[in-house]
Amino acid sequence: MDLEQLLELFSSTKITEVINQTKASPRFVSDTFFKDKIPSLESTVRVEIIKGAGIVLNSISDNGEHSLENTKDAYILNIPLPRFALAKRISASEI
Repeated sequence: MDLEQLLELFSSTKITEVINQTKASPRFVSDTFFKDKIPSLESTVRVEIIKGAGIVLNSISDNGEHSLENTKDAYILNIPLPRFALAKRISASEI
């Protein structure tokens, strides 16, 4: 491999393609149970608890924020997601 081919591997377009194609490593639990789930970009996520023979508590604490919707087939729980502070910005020149 000569220098020109080597530099082509590290061009900005190739590096951008690599970054865009980065995926999470395969895990048994996430691949088995969460394969059909869609990532959430909102501040809350809706969790469906399918009704069965068990009992679902309506709330954990009296003063806590909770919203439990009762539908025919499931309970839908709206959970606020934590947002983490940005540690450092990555500039395009660093990539």
